[in-house]
This record gives sequence, C-alpha cells and structure tokens, in this order.
Amino acid sequence: MRCISCQSQFTASDGLCPHCGFNHHVELQASSAMLTVVKPKTRLQVDLTLAICTDRTGSSTAFSQGITMMHRAFVEPIAQKVAGLTLWHQTHGDRESDEQEIMITDGTREVARYLADAGRISFAGGGDAEETHLDGVEAILRRVPWPPPADKSRRGALVVFVNADSKPTRSGVTAAELGARVRQLGILLYVVSDEEYPCWKELVSTAGGVLLPLTNDPRIEDCQQVAAKLGQSVEMTVASGARMPLLQAGMKTEAMTRTQPMRIAGQ
Repeated sequence: MRCISCQSQFTASDGLCPHCGFNHHVELQASSAMLTVVKPKTRLQVDLTLAICTDRTGSSTAFSQGITMMHRAFVEPIAQKVAGLTLWHQTHGDRESDEQEIMITDGTREVARYLADAGRISFAGGGDAEETHLDGVEAILRRVPWPPPADKSRRGALVVFVNADSKPTRSGVTAAELGARVRQLGILLYVVSDEEYPCWKELVSTAGGVLLPLTNDPRIEDCQQVAAKLGQSVEMTVASGARMPLLQAGMKTEAMTRTQPMRIAGQ
C-alpha cells in the first residue's frame, strides 16, 4: 500500500509505515463497502530549522548507502508535517588530513534541492579511527542561524551522523560544553552513531538529546527504523512544545540519555 503521510510504498499488516512511522487506521463501512482512511492532522504551525551534520570520512558501503537513504526517509515526512522547513546540511572530514567542513546545503526551503545535495556526498578520506567530528558539530552550531529559544513558533533541530569517536576540538571546547551550548540554544539534538562512543554519550547527555545506535554495516530495515524514530520524535516534540526530544507521547528522553541510549529493535 501507499503511505498517506510520506507516499512511500510498503507492506505491513498492522498498517504502520516503516519509513515515516505513520499509523494507518482503516475502517470498513458496511453500508458502502468502502475504506475510510483517517488522514494526517493539519500541518503544525511551526517553522522548523533542521540542520544535518554528516561525517563524510571513509566508512562501510552499507553505512554510506544507509545514511544517504535516511535523508529522504525522515526529511520528507517532516516537511509534510510542519508549516515551514529550512534545511541546512554540513559534511565534515578529518581536519588533521586537511578535510574541512563544507556546507553543501545552506538554508534551502526546497526538499528536492536538499536531497539532491545529499545524494552527491562522497564518503572517503579520514586518516585514522578517531577524527575531528566534534569540530564539525562546533562549526554547524556556529554557522546556522538558529531561531531564538523563546520563540515557540520556530524550532531548531540538529541531526549528527557519525561512525567513529572524535578527537578533541582544536578550539579546546569539550563535548559537554557543546552539549550545554545546544541546550542553551533550545536545539533538539539527535546523534546517529555506529557505537556508543564516550564523546557522543557526553554530548547527548549534557544536551538532553538522543543517541541512536546504528551499526557500521546496517541492514536496510535498521536504517528505516532509525529514520522513522527520528521523524516521529521531531514531529511529536515540536507538536508538544517540549524543549527536549520525546520518544513517545509524554515521555522525555533526558533520563535515558544520561544513562543509556535509545535501543533499536533487533540490535
């Protein structure tokens, strides 16, 4: 069937779309033998600034392809749920290998342009296991014009895709200090990483964010689950006005991120 929320094709007996997480409630009317589908609610009257920070250093083919697929799987549904969406996308390499941050999408409101830019990322480079990923986070926090935290009609969210631990920043700013900056700015933080590295646990713990584990050799189903949870959480949090990401109705993630990251089914 085709999802009425994100328009993706899927097959699921429970009516739950694996791409965006939309739950299709279908009722058969006996009198007319027609299916009545409950359509999505009106768009949320929120203008969302969504920034993505992607590690473009060398990684497994499955990880690279999975991250590329996830951009479409969670950005498109969000675009259909909010009144306005501004997209930023920065990639980063390893500064010690002379690989600087590049803002490949600089504040577009066109999802098609964002997806085209994301599709052109070349995953290569990097010199060793630990790379300057926190420098990338520091750069995107500085470069994106985030909405004022007190403005309830505008929200900001940052999604970080990485597959390694990070070296210390060149500026000397720590992961905890970056997390405090994220919280101060009122940004919803999500980190998708192949392992629970200490720097990312510290970052999300201080920011009140969410850490989503994804192996370096993921199945397509793993990527779909992560993308669905990302989209669901952003939509739910923005709709509720909560200041930290929600995992499900009424449940804040702060307690989980300070002790352990959210688990993906099947891992």
